[in-house]
Amino acid sequence: MGHWANTTYVRHGDVEAVADALTRAFECEDMQAIAAPPQRSRHGFEPLQDDDALHNDLWALAAFPGAPGWVVVQTAPTAVLSERAPGADHPRLVDVARDLRAHAFQLHVYDGSLSMLVEVSPEGEWSLSGVGNGRSDQVWLGERLDATRYELQFRWLPFADLLASEPYAEYRAYRFAELLGGTNAAHCDNLVSIDTLICHKPFAVAGASVRYFRWKGPSRERFESTDSFEACRAGLAKR
Repeated sequence: MGHWANTTYVRHGDVEAVADALTRAFECEDMQAIAAPPQRSRHGFEPLQDDDALHNDLWALAAFPGAPGWVVVQTAPTAVLSERAPGADHPRLVDVARDLRAHAFQLHVYDGSLSMLVEVSPEGEWSLSGVGNGRSDQVWLGERLDATRYELQFRWLPFADLLASEPYAEYRAYRFAELLGGTNAAHCDNLVSIDTLICHKPFAVAGASVRYFRWKGPSRERFESTDSFEACRAGLAKR
C-alpha cells in the first residue's frame, strides 16, 4: 500500500495560537472541547477515517512544531479542514487562516499516487487543485474542480518549483514533510491521525497540542467502528 497523508501546514510560529484558532472554528459548529478519551484499539473501518466530518460525533486535532515559522496539523476526520461547515461557501481551513492572518494549505495524498491541494491566503482567498480525471465534472469532497486546476498548483506560497521538480505525489508529500516539518517531519502523515487521534495514544512530541471535541447534539454517526466491510458499507448507504 502506498503513502497516505492529509497534512495541514500553517505558516505561523505559535502552536497554541493555531490550536486555539482551530478550536474556535470547531466550537462555532457546536463541537465541545473534551478530555482525551480512553486509549483503544483500531478497527478496520473507522468513522473518523471512512466518513466525513458531519457524520462524526468526535473530532480531534494534533498541532505541533514544524520548521521555523511553520505549524503542522493532523486531524480526525482527516479532511475536516478541507470540507465545508453547513451553509458555508468555503472550506473550514479558510476560517482558520483568516483568524490567524496566515497562509495555510492541506495536502492530501491517497495511496501514494492521487493528490489534492487546498491552499488559503491570510485574507481568506482559497484555491483547490489536484489530479484530474480528464472529465469536466470532477468533484472532490463536494467541490467542483475547474478544468484548469487538474494539476497541483500554488497561488500564494512559493512552492511551484518543488511541484515541478517532483512529479510523484508520494515523494511530494515527503519533500513537504522534510521542508516544513522540521525535526518532526516523521509525523507529517496519517499515523498521527490513526494512533493518536483515533486510538487516543499519547503523542510524544515536544510542544504539541492535542485536542478532542464532542458533538453536542444527537448522534449523527452512520456506523460504529467495525471490522466488517458489510457493516461499514451498510452504514455509509444511510442518508
